[in-house]
Amino acid sequence: MRQLAAKLSVSIPGEIAAALRKRVGARGLSGFVARAVAHELEREGVSVLIAQLESEVGPPTKAAMARARRAWRCSRGHSDKPANFGSSGLKQARISRRSTRAA
Repeated sequence: MRQLAAKLSVSIPGEIAAALRKRVGARGLSGFVARAVAHELEREGVSVLIAQLESEVGPPTKAAMARARRAWRCSRGHSDKPANFGSSGLKQARISRRSTRAA
């Protein structure tokens, strides 16, 4: 079932509008903007969650951030070295890498 659309009027810089029209054309504008707004709302929700976690358990350590960055790069195919998840997570990381390569 399709949701009813709400009509909005927004103003954006001319340079962005021109790039947007060039990219999606006149007929794809609403869908593109809707996806972009939904994405931004999701990002804001994640930011709120991160702030809540940091207030409860403190910010991540530099070592934890480095492991997370390596894991992210590895999952995106930017590194051949598996991420260090400790003994319990290393096997899962290798399995994930194999399934990503097979896809």
